[in-house]
Amino acid sequence: MKCFILLLVAVSALASDNFKVPTGTTYRVKGIGYDCGEFFKDIKEAPLQYSERAIAFDKLYADKDLNIFVIETSFPGISGNLCTYGLFYQRERATKTFELSYGELLETNTEEDCLEQIEFLNIKIKSMKYYPSKRGIRYLAVDVLNEENNICEGNQVRAVFDRRAAF
Repeated sequence: MKCFILLLVAVSALASDNFKVPTGTTYRVKGIGYDCGEFFKDIKEAPLQYSERAIAFDKLYADKDLNIFVIETSFPGISGNLCTYGLFYQRERATKTFELSYGELLETNTEEDCLEQIEFLNIKIKSMKYYPSKRGIRYLAVDVLNEENNICEGNQVRAVFDRRAAF
């Protein structure tokens, strides 16, 4: 019975992947909000640059070696349908950045419906610093803004992903 439950949990986790890491998805992490550059401080709501566009950073996927990452975003298209877009990043260890390789739109969406937000994301977060938390990397944060904003005193706003949060 325990084996069946474990298998069911594993299958459910796989079924919830909208995007597949080309080398195989090993890690799945849920987006939990934003912070101003420090873990374990207040989790903030989305900054205006993202909330006005209703862009959410929903999930982060990574391969076993933590070299390829996918950030799954969602936002309304111009017709009002929900667009789901994956940004595929290559990790650059020397500079502690994610560099955008390409983006992929979920097959249920049309590019015309989602194009404006896709272009915004491709430009805004083409390259971003990443920050793993200490103690087993429970959290991972990525810079999504480095400019004046409405939620942080400084310019830095990070999207935070929690490895322990349930999907």
